[in-house]
Amino acid sequence: MDTQLKKVFYALGITLGICLIFAIIGWGSLKFVETKNLNSQNRTITLSSTGKVTIVPDIAKVSFEIFNEGLKVDQISNDNNKAMQGVIDYLKKQGIEAKDIKTTQYSITPTYSQKCNYDAGVSSSSSIAPAIYPERTCNSKISGYKIAQGVEVKIRDFTKIDAIIGQLTVLGVNQMSGVSFGIDDPEIAQNQAKIDAINQVKNKAKLLSQSTGIRLGRIIAINEGNNYPYYGGASYDSAIMKASPSSVAAPIEPGSQDVSQTISITYEIK
Repeated sequence: MDTQLKKVFYALGITLGICLIFAIIGWGSLKFVETKNLNSQNRTITLSSTGKVTIVPDIAKVSFEIFNEGLKVDQISNDNNKAMQGVIDYLKKQGIEAKDIKTTQYSITPTYSQKCNYDAGVSSSSSIAPAIYPERTCNSKISGYKIAQGVEVKIRDFTKIDAIIGQLTVLGVNQMSGVSFGIDDPEIAQNQAKIDAINQVKNKAKLLSQSTGIRLGRIIAINEGNNYPYYGGASYDSAIMKASPSSVAAPIEPGSQDVSQTISITYEIK
């Protein structure tokens, strides 16, 4: 019995010893990696570059509004809804898909009128020439309502921009902010600019190693910064356009724009 018990304790001791050895090896490996990373962090270099790609806009955005005022909410609401529905139906007939027509505003707000009364007033404190100053009191009350509906539409066929804008005013649009240009999927251009920036950084790293003999190791960190393009556009005064429509299409050119992306890569110095 004692012999069997000794064998059990002996086997258990060997097992524990093996586990302890592996634990020490694992702990040592972990500390080695931590020390290596710490040393790498103290011996690094960061290279940056800005990639650029030139793009041509593929969409035009037109924002417009129909607003109306009146005494009864239901009446001006019906009028506005009919006018806006006519506009949307027209846009769809021009080949603009429903996904490219977005309602941006729908509001109903009261309008107020002010009525002022003048009381008999009070006398001045002057004993030489007393005067009477009337007191003015004013009250405001709701005199009607204003309804406004706003829509943003994307136009993909630029040849239709001028004709569409001219017809919108005929259909009842009485407020328009103009035309702005952009790209439907900006991420594609951003990724292209990012790839260009990374390639530039890689070339810089290669040149640095060749010129100085510095050996670069693994990448420690990558950081990026965006530079989104701004697209200007034409401006329209809807009141003037409605009063004097043009029979010749306006020459609207979207132009081009640079999209840039800055990439910074931190390398380990071996």
